[in-house]
Amino acid sequence: MPLGGIAGKERRGPHLIRVTVRVPTISPLRSEGRPLPNTGFQGNATALVTRSLLMFAEGRGGQAVWFGVNKATGERIGSVEIPAPMSTAPMTYMHDGVQYIVLPVAAAGAGIFPSLVALRLPQP
Repeated sequence: MPLGGIAGKERRGPHLIRVTVRVPTISPLRSEGRPLPNTGFQGNATALVTRSLLMFAEGRGGQAVWFGVNKATGERIGSVEIPAPMSTAPMTYMHDGVQYIVLPVAAAGAGIFPSLVALRLPQP
């Protein structure tokens, strides 16, 4: 497992997927023109799992991005920039047949105090 990753598995079964949280952007290997290893981000990722998706962010000190991953394959299928890194676990709720995901974010050093960001999921 890389420095920072999320693993998923069935209750009593083997690991089904392993997702690296981030590929590093600064490395001595990059300056030599060699490919970077996928070492991940050493932090506390926050995650939310649905029937078909694993959604996560890097958490405190990480990038301000919410990622979506196909739970069956581990393939990243999308990402959304958010105002600041996530500070704790996300939540989801339904209202009038529409699903929302609420992300707690904060970056006091950047002047972004604890807030909630709500994302509306597209209708099928």
